[in-house]
Amino acid sequence: MLNWIKRFFTAPVFEDEEKTRLAGLLSNMLNVILGAALAAGAVLTLASGQEFTGTTNNLVIIGSLAFVGAILRFLLRRGVVHPISIALSLTMLGIVTFVAFYFGGLQNIVIGGGYLLCIIIAGLLLGRWGAVAFAFLDAIAVAGIWVAEQRNLVKPLLSSTDPIFNLANYLTIFLMGGLLLHYAATSFANALERARRNERAQVEANRALQALRDSLEQQVAERTRDLERRTVYLEASAQVGRAITSILEIEPLLGQVVELIRDRFKLYHVGLFLNDASGQWAEYRAGTGEAGRLLLEQKFRLEIGGQSMIGWCAKNAQARVAQDVRMETSRVSHPSLAESRSEAALPLVVRGRVIGGLSAQSDRPGAFDQDTLAVLQAMADQVAVAIDNARLFANAQEALEAERRAYGEISRQAWASAVRGGLAPGYSYVNKQVVPTRQVEAYGPEHAKQTLTLPITVRGAAIGQVDLHKSAGSQWTKEEAALLQTLIDQLGVALESARLYQDTQRRAAIEQIVNTVTARIRAASPTVNAILQQTTQELGQAFGAARATIQMEITPEANGQEE
Repeated sequence: MLNWIKRFFTAPVFEDEEKTRLAGLLSNMLNVILGAALAAGAVLTLASGQEFTGTTNNLVIIGSLAFVGAILRFLLRRGVVHPISIALSLTMLGIVTFVAFYFGGLQNIVIGGGYLLCIIIAGLLLGRWGAVAFAFLDAIAVAGIWVAEQRNLVKPLLSSTDPIFNLANYLTIFLMGGLLLHYAATSFANALERARRNERAQVEANRALQALRDSLEQQVAERTRDLERRTVYLEASAQVGRAITSILEIEPLLGQVVELIRDRFKLYHVGLFLNDASGQWAEYRAGTGEAGRLLLEQKFRLEIGGQSMIGWCAKNAQARVAQDVRMETSRVSHPSLAESRSEAALPLVVRGRVIGGLSAQSDRPGAFDQDTLAVLQAMADQVAVAIDNARLFANAQEALEAERRAYGEISRQAWASAVRGGLAPGYSYVNKQVVPTRQVEAYGPEHAKQTLTLPITVRGAAIGQVDLHKSAGSQWTKEEAALLQTLIDQLGVALESARLYQDTQRRAAIEQIVNTVTARIRAASPTVNAILQQTTQELGQAFGAARATIQMEITPEANGQEE
C-alpha cells in the first residue's frame, strides 16, 4: 500500500527529457495543490464548530480541487502531460473566478493573489506564451467580475467573515505561491545548470572536433604528400621503363637512366658502375652533372669488395645506405662530390649475378627512407635487366652481322659461279624488244646521252647492275631514281630466291641420280666383275658419256702400304 502511494505521488519518467521535466513540475504542483487543499480542509474542519458564512462552500471548493488534482495525477501517470498542463491552468483560473463571484468579487484582496498564481502556473507549465495567454484570460475574468459587480450579481464581502477563514485563505495562497515560486526558481536554476553543462559539453565537443579536424587535416596533408611522392616515383619508374625498352645501346641507356633518376628524385648526384671482365673492379660508366663528366674522364673505378659502398654492395649483392656520409666508414669520397650528405648504393643484379652498382647521393642528410629505397632498388633491377638485354642484343647483332657477312660471301661466290656457268645472262631492252646483251651491237649504236646505273645487290653483295638510258634532253629525277632502286632491290630478292630454288632443284636431281645408281649397283650380282660392269653402265647412262671406263690397278705405294 505504501509503495503504491509512493509511486502515485512520484513523478513519472519518460524517454523525452523535456517531457520528463514537465511531468516532474506538474507532479510537484499537484502535490502542492493537494497539500494546500488538505491543509485548508483541516483548518476549516477544525473551525466548523463555529458558525461563520462560507465554510461549507469552501469545503466544497477544496474537495473539488483535491478531486481534480487526483484525476490529473492519474492521467499524468498515463503520460498525458501537455493536456494536463492546460487543464490544471484552466482549473486554477476557474476556481479563482468562482471564489471571486461568491466571496466579494474584486473587493476580496485574495482574488488578486489567486489570479497571479494562475499566471505563474501557466508560465511554468505552458511557457512564456502560456503566461501571456492566461494573463489575457485573467484580464477578461477580472473585467467580467467588474461588470457583474456593477449589476449586483456578485455576493458582497461579509464583514463578519471569520478570521480563521481569512487565515486559511491567506495561508493557502501564500503556501501555494511560495512553493510554486520555489519550484519556478528551482526549475530555472536546473535549466540554467543544464544550459551550462550543455555549453561546457559543447565547448568540449568543439575542442574535440577541432582536434579531430586538425588531426584529419594533418593526416590528409601527409597522405597527399605521400601520394604525390608515390606519383612521382611511379612516373619515374614509367619513364625509366620506357627508356630501357626503347634504347638498346648501353652507353645512351646508362646516360638517360641516371639523368631521369636524379631529376625525378631531386638528388645531388647519380652514378652507375659496371663490373669489368675480370670481376675485380667496378668501373664508373655514367653519371650526372660536371662531377659525372670528370669521373668519366678520370676512368674512376672502385675495387669490388674493397672499402667503398659500391664495392661492398657489388660484393654482397645488398643495398648499403649512409643517412649521414660523415658517419660511414666504408665510403670513398671524391672532391667533385663534396656536397654529398647521404648516399645509397644499390646492386645491379640480373639472373642471380651482380653486374654493377647504382650510387644515389643527396645533399640532404637522411634523404633515403624505406619507400625511396624500394623504388630505387626496383629501378636498379630494371636497369640491370636492360643492360643485360643490351649486351645480349649487341652479341646477337655481332653474330648476325658475322652470319650475314658469311652468307653474303657464299651468295656472292654462288652468283659468280652462276655467271661464269652462263646461268645468269644479261638482257637489254632495245627497239621495244628484249634481247641478250651480247646481241645489242647488232641493233646499231645508241644515241642516248643520259644514263642511270643502279647496282643489283643480294645481302650486301653486288651481283650485277642495271643501266637505263634516256634520249638527249631528258633528265632522271630523284623520284624516278628512288622508285627504280626500290624495284631493283625487289629484283635482287627475286633473283636470290630463284637461284636458291635452282640450287635446290639441282641438288634434288643429283640426289635422285645418286640414289638411283646406288640402288642399281646394289641390286647387281654380288661379284666384283658384275658390280664393275653395272657401275660402268650406270655412270655412262646417267651422265650421257660417250665412253666410261673403270680399271682396277694397285700401285706399288699402295702395295707397300698394304704390306
